[in-house]
Amino acid sequence: MEQIRQKLVYPFRTWRGLKQEYDRGFAQSVKEALEILDEWILQNRDRSRYKAVDRRERTVQTVIGVAVTFKRRYYLDVETGQYVFLVGRAVGLAEGKADKPSPN
Repeated sequence: MEQIRQKLVYPFRTWRGLKQEYDRGFAQSVKEALEILDEWILQNRDRSRYKAVDRRERTVQTVIGVAVTFKRRYYLDVETGQYVFLVGRAVGLAEGKADKPSPN
């Protein structure tokens, strides 16, 4: 068994460290992509319909188990009177009870 252990290039602890580093990089990449999309939506939305109100944070769990926290804008939809997160709609994030924006 010791011979097998010696032949391994990376011991298990190193693998765990590599996965943690990968997870941090993945989370950062997803965060940046969502915030870039949010900025693009701000610049390209129907300005007569959607009025930017504020930016809020949201944390989501990815399918690989990595939590990603990002900032996104919410808007007043002047046609319906509802507040919406356009980036969430663009990428298919469900709005739960805790995620419903309030005008306050």
